[in-house]
Amino acid sequence: MSFTLRSWLTAAAATLLVAGPAAQAAALTPSQAQAQARVGAALARSAQAITPQQLTQMPAGIRQAFLKARMAQQKAAAATNDGLDHVPPTLTAIQTSPPVNTAGDNFMAKFKLQLADSFSGVASACVTVSSPGGIYYGTCHSSLPSHNLSANLGLELGSVEPGTWSVVEVDVWDAAGNWAGYYGDSLAPFGNLNFEVKSPRWYGNDSVAPTISLGTVLTPTLSLSSHAKGTNNAPYAAVTLSVADQGSPTASGIRSAGAYFCTPDTWYCLYTSADDSVYRHGSEDLKAFTQLPTWYLIPGDYQLYYAWVVDFHGNSTYYTSTFFGGETDMSTLFPAGSTITLTP
Repeated sequence: MSFTLRSWLTAAAATLLVAGPAAQAAALTPSQAQAQARVGAALARSAQAITPQQLTQMPAGIRQAFLKARMAQQKAAAATNDGLDHVPPTLTAIQTSPPVNTAGDNFMAKFKLQLADSFSGVASACVTVSSPGGIYYGTCHSSLPSHNLSANLGLELGSVEPGTWSVVEVDVWDAAGNWAGYYGDSLAPFGNLNFEVKSPRWYGNDSVAPTISLGTVLTPTLSLSSHAKGTNNAPYAAVTLSVADQGSPTASGIRSAGAYFCTPDTWYCLYTSADDSVYRHGSEDLKAFTQLPTWYLIPGDYQLYYAWVVDFHGNSTYYTSTFFGGETDMSTLFPAGSTITLTP
């Protein structure tokens, strides 16, 4: 099976947000944790185009399983001696941000990375930072591939939590799609990665998780040989998710939501997602979608396995189907049907 992360590298620098691992993991049941691991592994097998933004918005368990599987694929490819670049780039230095004041001129956190790759060249990098409350934000940078790259990344901060923030992860890709992630102990050699944030516009913590009240499959039947209208490209699978964030003491608003559909053996899966970049949107209908990775999928019924929604403060709610051993009867959440059927 061939695969590439090259599509990740086309993303322009973007501001991202994702709940921190502690916030995500605390609410997981065993079946939800298993669901995340299976979906992440299936996504890696599919080589479905996943952007850096989608990657950082994934539930933590899916993201970890996805990257673990991709790393294994890189190692297997490296053993083929095919003359291609299978070695990930390296991070050699980090310059962390000076103090930030979200109400002043210095409202942007700034980072400088020194990166190296001796073969295909460094092409993209992302920095993830954590607020004092454990909410993760990130920013990405793409460039013409270079053997030695000095990358400047900026992260605009608005109504965020004040206090001491930290760089918690740096992800780097080269032009061949090889990935390297630095976090935990692997960041220790780079020294103190903390920086201070003043935020006069901070509204306080939102401690209530958002919910999905209704879902509708917009594409119950799709042909793997069909095309998106007016193109030669693969068709789109899509669902509508009616989501709401009540919030307490104030609603931070819906950030992103998604739904995953899998064959009964969970070997083949579809990842649909949607996001909202507007802070404090309390309720809305999001259209989560994906373009079918037709080279990987097979005809058959893809059942709704897993759905999730996250708000701007990192609170999340997960729904795992009873069909796959979870706790949610998807016929109540998706009363018109929760299956996508793929035909040849």
